[in-house]
Amino acid sequence: MGLASKESIEKLVKNASLAVGDMYPIIKQDMHVMAECDDGVLPLLRLVPELRMNVRFILVDLESSFRALMNASSAVEKRLHLINIRADIYESYKLLYGYGKSRQHTAWSKIGGELQALQESSAEKAYEQLGKEYDAITPFLVQIKTSLRDKDNRNLTYHYDGNLLKVYQNILEATDEEGMCRRIIPIFDTLLAVLIFCDHVELVEKSQGHVLPKTDVRDNYKLTIQRLFAKTLGSNVRMRQITKQFLDNASQIDTLAKTTKSLVNIQEYAKTNCSLIDFPEAGNMVKMSQTHLLIQIMLVNIASDLNAYLNSGSEPEYAFIMRRLTVIRYAVLSQLFGYSDDERENSLWASIYKMIPENYDAFVCSAKQIRMELENLIDASDKKIRTLYTHLINRRRNNVPAIIATMEAANPVTELKKTEALVRATTKISRFLKALMDKLAKDAHAKVN
Repeated sequence: MGLASKESIEKLVKNASLAVGDMYPIIKQDMHVMAECDDGVLPLLRLVPELRMNVRFILVDLESSFRALMNASSAVEKRLHLINIRADIYESYKLLYGYGKSRQHTAWSKIGGELQALQESSAEKAYEQLGKEYDAITPFLVQIKTSLRDKDNRNLTYHYDGNLLKVYQNILEATDEEGMCRRIIPIFDTLLAVLIFCDHVELVEKSQGHVLPKTDVRDNYKLTIQRLFAKTLGSNVRMRQITKQFLDNASQIDTLAKTTKSLVNIQEYAKTNCSLIDFPEAGNMVKMSQTHLLIQIMLVNIASDLNAYLNSGSEPEYAFIMRRLTVIRYAVLSQLFGYSDDERENSLWASIYKMIPENYDAFVCSAKQIRMELENLIDASDKKIRTLYTHLINRRRNNVPAIIATMEAANPVTELKKTEALVRATTKISRFLKALMDKLAKDAHAKVN
């Protein structure tokens, strides 16, 4: 396949901007139709609104992320949007076509089973034609199939990792914007073919006297607050300056990653040559450096998503982008402090706290204050919501309706305040680590002399 032309990309971005606003109300419509379907609606027809809802949700999600990629001005923003799109494609494929044993629980697979049964039991030629159309589309769905690297990217994007160098390397490798364009265009084409297929199924069933329930959805105003908030936020000069500062300092990620790699090498050398050298401080230095790296990646990630939020082109996009802040907060706090007792025992902060000498009274006091601040940031609802946002389908349960309801109920002011609180806390941690490292180095130097 040749390179995507500038004209085709511009057309795709323009169409994405228009399509998101047009498709979202239809997603809501199909959600309500699904809720109204009872046992009186034949199984094949009952699956149509679910499949349409899934496809349009995927389209809105991918097109929102794709517009963010195309509108990004800095290289680091583009990298972050690229890994987001790859993660979204992986989850979308799980919802649309499925992996392994979970495939049987997807709407597409269930429709295939219903069509097969109808072809065997009915003399109606229309079902045979639908079966052929289904079989013609399925290979294109298979071609979308993601790789093991996509799964790794998905986990590193949504969860981060105890080894922040893996997160850094994943971001570093995300450079192929043109390749993403080549990948995503046929995905859009295939999804549109599935929508047409759904219309054909509904027409055939209608010709047999079977119709879906009629509903009238008039609650799309729920996302208006997102647009109004984004407009107010965008006029905040201070916020714009801080966001720009975070992105301008993105090169610090490279510096911190190099430092962390060097410290890891020293630590590994110390372990291998334990009879020749005793350097327990290497482990402490690695934990400090990993914490700095985590914080810096978080700041750039937040700034990138805030810019995408402000540059959204339709009300649904605001909600789809805003949900990423919850994902980031959870990923950072899981690694930094922990939500469960097990996570806290193995967290970066637990390691840092242990390395503070007992006679460092001022540092112990500051550490306790920071711990209280981190504890106040732990919100069980964030964990639940983040799990929902990052799993479009969970075994047999389709999460799309719950995700839509949660996004619409989200208060953007609250989301931003929670994010600001995390930034303030991690800024204190950065200053604390620098002061602690300087103090430890000074005392070590004094002992030598």
